[in-house]
Amino acid sequence: MKIKLTKLIGNSTLEVESDKQDIKSALAEVLLFTQPDICGKCGSDKIEFITNKAVTDEGTFIYVKRRCLNETCKATSTMGEYKGGGQFWKAWEIYQPNADTPQTNPASQPYPPSQTQQYEPPMENNH
Repeated sequence: MKIKLTKLIGNSTLEVESDKQDIKSALAEVLLFTQPDICGKCGSDKIEFITNKAVTDEGTFIYVKRRCLNETCKATSTMGEYKGGGQFWKAWEIYQPNADTPQTNPASQPYPPSQTQQYEPPMENNH
């Protein structure tokens, strides 16, 4: 069975397709992207998708996140992965450094242009 999802995210279109034989697995794969693009902390609909890569002694890890663009919030929701396969969105959280972490605001850190989109509200037609 083939299932295809097309979703508008800001000014971009995301197309996700699954061709898993098991309908539950196919639906689970595409339904991940049907979650509302609303911050779970402040309710803002100004959300962007970002990625980053971490290299450790255990390997290379790719993180996919949704980030709130509200300047007073900047919460993120990271994509998690089940041990048995499949993905899910973790709860929205606001970065809280621990005592050993230098006090910097990750929201102020620049992202490469390929990973950042500026939110542009829809144009209103006032005639």
